[in-house]
Amino acid sequence: MTSSPATRSQTMKYRIMNVLKITIRLIIVLTFVISMIFIHQVIPSITVALSLYATNTCGFILRFVLKSKSFEISKTLNQLTKLSNTLNPNGTIGNKYVRRYLTLFFISVIALLVVMSISCFYEEWENYKRTIAFPFYIPPEFQETCLAVVLVSIMFSVISGGVVCGSATLLCDSTYITTSNIIKTYRESLIKKLKTQNLSSFIYNDIKVLKVIVSLVEAIDEALNVCALLNYCIFTCLIFITISVTLSEEYIFRTEMIICFIAINFIISVNMFYMVTMSGSGVYEEGEKLKKIGFECAGEVFVLNEKDKSFLALFLLLDNIKEVNLKMTGGGMFVIERTVFLTMTNAVVTYGVVLFQLSGMQSQH
Repeated sequence: MTSSPATRSQTMKYRIMNVLKITIRLIIVLTFVISMIFIHQVIPSITVALSLYATNTCGFILRFVLKSKSFEISKTLNQLTKLSNTLNPNGTIGNKYVRRYLTLFFISVIALLVVMSISCFYEEWENYKRTIAFPFYIPPEFQETCLAVVLVSIMFSVISGGVVCGSATLLCDSTYITTSNIIKTYRESLIKKLKTQNLSSFIYNDIKVLKVIVSLVEAIDEALNVCALLNYCIFTCLIFITISVTLSEEYIFRTEMIICFIAINFIISVNMFYMVTMSGSGVYEEGEKLKKIGFECAGEVFVLNEKDKSFLALFLLLDNIKEVNLKMTGGGMFVIERTVFLTMTNAVVTYGVVLFQLSGMQSQH
């Protein structure tokens, strides 16, 4: 029994796509391994090399996290979109400035690529030809080609790792914002109903909606908490490394290319850290506001519903609201709230002051 031309065409396309996927994954793994071997030789400064290692490693791990949780993330995002359209049909899903962030993100990636390309293939090329040591023998006529492969692998792996981290940050940010908007819409709608309507007309339906919101928030946190944790790790590393480089007296850090790289690195890291923290804390803050709804509406509820038999359901709803724990976490280890950013700011200032004092003491000696 022979297959039809359409079936053969579909089978061929499926095989080609599988081959492409395998090829891309092999390239990603190969460039990652090459970059991890040679970064410390290409970047002589330990602090700058550490920033590249951090970006490279977190980006590589995030790829596997996103791949392993792709079904879970897709499912929760679909549920989030449907619930947002139901409760707030005229509202914006995600960050309304996401296009602006994507544009700035794209410009930053291009800028880093240009800086690294000029530094590697123009300013430091002759130096690399003399200093880079390969772990095995390579004939002299192939050494320049191999060196080019090493440099391209480092740029591809580090920048693609940064792109993955940035994309995961935007994903977390938009998801957290949408989630907090849903909780806010539910809270405002419930307050309005409690103040103007009889309990029996809405209370049972709102209990069901609350359960849906709670289960969805838990599912979103389960899907994205590892991504959030890895993002915090990479941005924290980059911020502290940038401060170390800025206060260093090494001559290599005073070139225009390195200064440009440091500035872009610091701006991106602080901005991304702030974005994830503020959007994640929005879920926690809206959840805390929701818990206080009984105190806000108690008077109006008792006046409007003196003879209503739905008070038991109301007490059940308020008890459920009081018990819910709407929050986003970093790997399930800490709650994302504003204090995370404040703690980070205090740590950065303290670290900068201590490092500045130590560098001053060393210069005196």
